[in-house]
Amino acid sequence: IMTRPGYFGETAIGNNLYLLYAVDKQQVDKMDKAGDKGSDELYLWNSSGNSYTKIADVDKQMVISPTGKYLVIQRAHKWQLYNTVTLKMEDLDAGEKMIPYFTSDTDILWVGGNRIARQDLNSKKITDLYRRTNVTIELIDFDKIGTELGYRRDFRKVDLTKSLVLQITDKSNDHTSYAYFRNRKLHVICPSTGDGITGFNKLGNKEDYFWVEENYNKRPRLVVKKGRSTPKVIYRSDPANEKFEQTELIRFSYNGSDGEKIKGNLFMPLNYDRTKKYPVVVHIYEKQEYMTKNFLRPSFSNSTGYSIPLLMDDGFAVLLADISQSDKGAGISAVESIHNALDEMQNFKNIDMSKIGLIGQSFGGYQTNFIATHSNRFAAYVSGAAVSDVIRTYYAYNHHFKAPDYYRYEGRQYWFRDTVAQNPEKYIKNNPIMSVQNVSAPMLLWTGTDDANVSPEGTKSMFIALRKYRKPVIALFYDKEKHVMGKYETQKDLTVRILDWFNYHLKDQINIPWIQKYIKNTQ
Repeated sequence: IMTRPGYFGETAIGNNLYLLYAVDKQQVDKMDKAGDKGSDELYLWNSSGNSYTKIADVDKQMVISPTGKYLVIQRAHKWQLYNTVTLKMEDLDAGEKMIPYFTSDTDILWVGGNRIARQDLNSKKITDLYRRTNVTIELIDFDKIGTELGYRRDFRKVDLTKSLVLQITDKSNDHTSYAYFRNRKLHVICPSTGDGITGFNKLGNKEDYFWVEENYNKRPRLVVKKGRSTPKVIYRSDPANEKFEQTELIRFSYNGSDGEKIKGNLFMPLNYDRTKKYPVVVHIYEKQEYMTKNFLRPSFSNSTGYSIPLLMDDGFAVLLADISQSDKGAGISAVESIHNALDEMQNFKNIDMSKIGLIGQSFGGYQTNFIATHSNRFAAYVSGAAVSDVIRTYYAYNHHFKAPDYYRYEGRQYWFRDTVAQNPEKYIKNNPIMSVQNVSAPMLLWTGTDDANVSPEGTKSMFIALRKYRKPVIALFYDKEKHVMGKYETQKDLTVRILDWFNYHLKDQINIPWIQKYIKNTQ
């Protein structure tokens, strides 16, 4: 019988040896260690002799050699090698940013940071194969076998007789190139580009490759490179949306709550008149630079009702505003970061600072709720599938993750670090519902009635509290929808209503009956 009382995660590594974790008797719930809190106590079980040997407390990744003889374990700022035969652990002289891939049971290829190196596990000698300054190198083509031990704790190997495909990111401009590495030489496949690259893959057994490249102002195109020939575009999509290739994007930076320099990306309306001022819709959700590399394809099929190109086509500028976290808490960090972004945006002459809207969903919805209760710089808000009371939900059960919710407040996105009992003041100060009486602009709330991740009760509470203090508010409850909208009909309905909401409050298009009907008694 493989399942051992007091252990879990059984993974066979050969020769009657198994890796498994000891059950942590101090752990109250299975999610207690989520969000970088705690470690897993790893054991080696020899089934032939029924012996158990503790290997290490593992809190990061681990790579297992093909025959299971070696484990390479990431520990703090270093890597360690464990021999499952001799039961000995020793340090490896490899940088913390390097990632190991076994080429055989006694040979490792290290890829990461700005170098590629090879290490003989018998002599422990590391030999550089390639090194370059100011780049980050990542191997994207390798064999991996997952295990019961969890994410990034697996078998990983490469075949050095074949080409190794690499993604190389230039740190100075965040541009990306792709190349294959063979016989200590780097051969460029896709030259350095600021475009978003997806679907990168090999075409057959030769050095032929294909990928899709796009950008906010570049329609997606399928590119093929055969051998040493120049990459060739063989198909462009979205001919009907060619006008969005004229999109103008203004990039700027500002300080986050913790002092980090973070980014704002401001999309201007299509064909905007430089003699006019325009309203702005600000979108909030952690870091959003990646969204600028996607082509702006207008559609009413939006799972959160949010569409940059439809807003632009309707005469709005759209700002993707980054957030950085400080020890003050997720809500206060959001307010400080966003206010700094608005301060910087005041320098743009084509922006009407009296007509700014804010929109967010899920964690972005929580941030929107909190900003709405602590800022007077917005003219309208849209908050979707959002937490409104962090204390109430701290002890709530999350049916999506099948665990209590407190783990994600202590770690993950909210990063309060402490429990409610340890630091109740931080939770109170970052709790939107505690200051809902201070909301100074109309709010549109929405949720799915079957949302198992963020309970619809949070939206109900926010709505009730806003009504209590006679604040303009409308709440949309989509029947049998979940954390995001899944059906096209509801996706379109939500998209249209969000456009209506911002047109009503930011552009004074007051002839929108469904809005007039529900907020007339709150003003």
